[in-house]
Amino acid sequence: ALPATAVFLTALLSLFIPMYKAQVKWLHVLLLMTLPLIYLMWHFNHQPTISEDHPHPTSLSYLYDNDNQTGFYFNFDTVNSGWNADLFTQSTPVEKRNDFWNKYRKPVKNLTQLDDPIAIEEVKIAVDGSKYINGNLQVNLTLTANSNTEVLEIFTHQALTIHRMYIEGRQTSIPTPIELKPGNRLLHYYFNGKKQIKLMLEISDGQNLDWQIQSHSLDLLNRDIFKIPARPSHQIPKPFIKSDNIVVVQSFTFGFDESWPDVIGIL
Repeated sequence: ALPATAVFLTALLSLFIPMYKAQVKWLHVLLLMTLPLIYLMWHFNHQPTISEDHPHPTSLSYLYDNDNQTGFYFNFDTVNSGWNADLFTQSTPVEKRNDFWNKYRKPVKNLTQLDDPIAIEEVKIAVDGSKYINGNLQVNLTLTANSNTEVLEIFTHQALTIHRMYIEGRQTSIPTPIELKPGNRLLHYYFNGKKQIKLMLEISDGQNLDWQIQSHSLDLLNRDIFKIPARPSHQIPKPFIKSDNIVVVQSFTFGFDESWPDVIGIL
């Protein structure tokens, strides 16, 4: 209603402009400036009624740390929508949110650690062999995810130089060696049917593989073990972030101090 009122007042005031002949110019300027300012004030302060036609975006995720056997519910909601409010009974300190981001690379507003975490099957990793190629080390790996996994991500904890890389037998385009820094993502892979991926990496001699592997499924609301109520009809999944998902985090290390001597030359 406010924009219509602003238009009406502007039109009404314009009728009196001839009475101020010497001031017509600055009155026009004043009116032209006032109308958009009034509209902007209304636009930014107007809160539309939440309904199925104007749904409220909400999020919910579950993360299982396979190394530490800990589980967390988290979301990125600023406003408490009432949905799953029982999972987040206390505000999360900034320090905890930052620690969660630094450890798992997940943005979070509200965080709850479960007393009895729900364990989710991790990715199975097999080293198929390794050998020296032109002074570099070539490693062949097979990663097998559980049947619900949709996305696989790999982050490196150590600096890593990739000279060549094959995914499912197809060579990736690497015109010059890729220099990954600690914390960089090595792989973001979408499964299509088969929940398995074969990797071949050629890395610089003397480097180790020290990874954080994250597997994602999008079935949090559909798994009976979580007992999550359906999202209300006046809410939608929050855009631009992963939601309604389950994340399994695990570590993987492989290097000279562990398995290299046993597999060098198998291929």
